[in-house]
Amino acid sequence: MIPGPFGLRWAERFKPRIEHSELCSYDPANKYRVRRWLELAPRIGGDIFLKLYTHGTQERHSKYLLEGGLEATLSLITSECQRASLDLRFSTAWGMRQAIDAAVRGDGHYLIPTDEGRGNLSKESYESMDRPKDLHMIHHACADAG
Repeated sequence: MIPGPFGLRWAERFKPRIEHSELCSYDPANKYRVRRWLELAPRIGGDIFLKLYTHGTQERHSKYLLEGGLEATLSLITSECQRASLDLRFSTAWGMRQAIDAAVRGDGHYLIPTDEGRGNLSKESYESMDRPKDLHMIHHACADAG
């Protein structure tokens, strides 16, 4: 099992909150959360493995995610990766597992193949993508990730 980011989140509240990378309507993504995800995400060498989850997109979160929340989250992640000079790649759970296995073996950086249909998004390609179709595709990739 590949864990997602897990740790404490100090901003936005009087008391600390546990950050566990859930995408939900009651705790929308923001710049601070995205930075915290990248700080807390598992690493092997220079590779950061960011896994987010929705618990199957429960009804109470569906409207938020499908009517702008997911798009805003992906935009925040893209912007933060560009700010930090990180290469952003989308993957299935299997692709992430292959990347981890390659990193552990010392085979260098395993690049997620673009023929998986998720591609490697630059800011230009993210901004020009066909959002309804591509967000649907990413939604299915997330659902496949379990």
